[in-house]
Amino acid sequence: MEITDKDIEKLDFILNRMVETDWLVSANDLHREGLYDEYKNNTELIEKDFKYLLSVFDKMNIGIVSMTADAEHININSDAIIFHRNGGFKKYKTERQDKIMLETINRVDSDFEKQLDNRIKELTAENLEYQKTQRKKDEKIKQLTKDNLRLGNWDIRFRWLFYILSAIIGFIIKWLIDK
Repeated sequence: MEITDKDIEKLDFILNRMVETDWLVSANDLHREGLYDEYKNNTELIEKDFKYLLSVFDKMNIGIVSMTADAEHININSDAIIFHRNGGFKKYKTERQDKIMLETINRVDSDFEKQLDNRIKELTAENLEYQKTQRKKDEKIKQLTKDNLRLGNWDIRFRWLFYILSAIIGFIIKWLIDK
């Protein structure tokens, strides 16, 4: 069960009353203070709520819960004094909410970092694949350039050979015609 702001008000009232009076606090003290006006003198609801408040004290080891024939009470102990000096239930709830908020932020940050790491891994893999493809293309370009140069060299050689043969044949034909 979540502790409400109204519960915090009641818990801090009990804590303050214990520290101020150094005496037992009962449901009647809260009723006289007007903190049980919502129950309109319904004793059963008042006792149930007070037992709940005492269970909070008991779970946190603040104060000494005792039962008498008439009702349940709570008395002060050293932990209650320390808790009171540290700000009481209102500060405890605020710090607890801050802690939960910080844990949520850290969890969100952690999730974001995981997503970011996954995205970096994906991009790194894509980059490596791109580089691999690019290297293959560069090798293909180098090979085609070599082939092109080789064919160009053969073309030049063939043309020179054709030119020389044409010139020789031309001289032979001219010599034969002149004869």
